[in-house]
Amino acid sequence: MVINSMEDVYPIPEILSHPDVPLSRHLFETSQNIKIILEHVCLQLFEEIAEPHILRSVALLNGALHDIGKATSFFQEYIRNPKGRKRDPKKQHASLGSVYIYWGLMHDSLDNFWNGTKKDIRNVLALLASIAIAKHHGNLENLRDEKNHLRSRIKEFKDETSILWLQVSDTLGIKERMDKIIEFAIKDTGVSFPSWTCFIDEITYQETLDALVKKSRKLNKAFQGIEMLCDNNETQKTKDFKVLPYRITMLLHFWYSLLQEADKTHAMRAETVNRITWDLLEKVQQKHGVWFKSKQSIELDNFRSKIFKESIDYASTMDCLSVFIHWKHQLVVPKH
Repeated sequence: MVINSMEDVYPIPEILSHPDVPLSRHLFETSQNIKIILEHVCLQLFEEIAEPHILRSVALLNGALHDIGKATSFFQEYIRNPKGRKRDPKKQHASLGSVYIYWGLMHDSLDNFWNGTKKDIRNVLALLASIAIAKHHGNLENLRDEKNHLRSRIKEFKDETSILWLQVSDTLGIKERMDKIIEFAIKDTGVSFPSWTCFIDEITYQETLDALVKKSRKLNKAFQGIEMLCDNNETQKTKDFKVLPYRITMLLHFWYSLLQEADKTHAMRAETVNRITWDLLEKVQQKHGVWFKSKQSIELDNFRSKIFKESIDYASTMDCLSVFIHWKHQLVVPKH
């Protein structure tokens, strides 16, 4: 199926991510924000882990799938009536998305995408993507605890009274709509990610769950395997491959920060925010005579006022997106 525009995706009533914001638009534009940032980032820093184009695609998938759990009726009722389901744990969405991306990245249909990447590395990268989505509204924990959390989420699907089971069951009636949303959101990632319909069909089978739990259990051995890979690599003896486990932790923090930055950037643009206006600052100045007033030094007050006024004048003429890109460029390793 070819999707030419957002109008081909948005059903009526729309599935929302934020008030008056279609979920498909938020997912796609969050992924696009990540794409913009990655244009100024040198992924060669992580080339010992996997090929840069693979790392880039997974980062884009994080953006395109991070809020897919918001499609449940529990969240949709909440976003339209926040007070009604404020305390309902079934409105939470991050855990469902984290299991979906782990399942998908480990799916046999993506063997060509991974292009011969070792199974241990593939498993670890799927875990990192899962963690980034699971924690994009919270704080990271150590990898050992995060591995255990993922395994616990997968096991929840065996319990038909669990929140995750109720959430995935809730999407049975809209799985085709979710397939369209996902297809639109991932269209620039370069990955033919398994559909939501496929996820539902497989995750409800005991054999699939057992296999997924088994893969998650192999994560401990995967990290050991990575260390062995570092020790036994014969192709580049001059490199210190002992740093690879450290680089994996760096990659997790990078993906996590990247997703949070891209997600919040789009949310701020999409939502109406009551911001401080320039005229409010002028009213403060008119009332007090100066921007700052202290008992210690009039000269210091005047100096502070001058700096603040110059900053305000400069900021009011700036293109925020250009400044953001410039700032990102200063923090990353230049491309070669």
